[in-house]
Amino acid sequence: MKINKILVPTDFSDNASQALAYAAQIALRYGSEITLFHVISLFQDDPNNPAYRFPNYEQVLATMEETAFDRFEKLEDLHNNIAIKKETVRGISAAEEITSFAHTNDYDLIVMGTHGRSGLSHFLMGSVAEKVIRHQPCPVLTIKQMNIENGTKPSLEKFVVAVDFSNYSKMALIHAVDLAHLFDA
Repeated sequence: MKINKILVPTDFSDNASQALAYAAQIALRYGSEITLFHVISLFQDDPNNPAYRFPNYEQVLATMEETAFDRFEKLEDLHNNIAIKKETVRGISAAEEITSFAHTNDYDLIVMGTHGRSGLSHFLMGSVAEKVIRHQPCPVLTIKQMNIENGTKPSLEKFVVAVDFSNYSKMALIHAVDLAHLFDA
């Protein structure tokens, strides 16, 4: 398996930054290009919430884009030894925008954080990572949030691969084994 292009969706959380650190480790080994991807969505959680009603929609979106690019620069500075592209799109659903962008631009791998919500909060809000996994044709590596000391490079030591014996799960297993060999995991 050759990974030329890695997509790293980010909401600028610590978890998303950790996913970028893992993607950077993979990119270094494969010589891959990373694209940091952010979806600007005003109404992602609840469009009926008064807090989401803004007087000047275009001005708010422009401010959000400017903030996103400032945050991109800070993340890029942390990983200055890797080629990182930055993309921002406006959309209603982060999962749909990530899936569409990855498919349209032929990414080989998506590395994204998952907040690990469960129970009622997962039921009400859903999981962007879960939706991307279900609808994405390329492999998706999800990274749960962990306490990693600043400056410590993350390591890939163990993989969990869910297998239902379908062709898709067999492909997932092949990709996981390739990564495990690459990282001596």
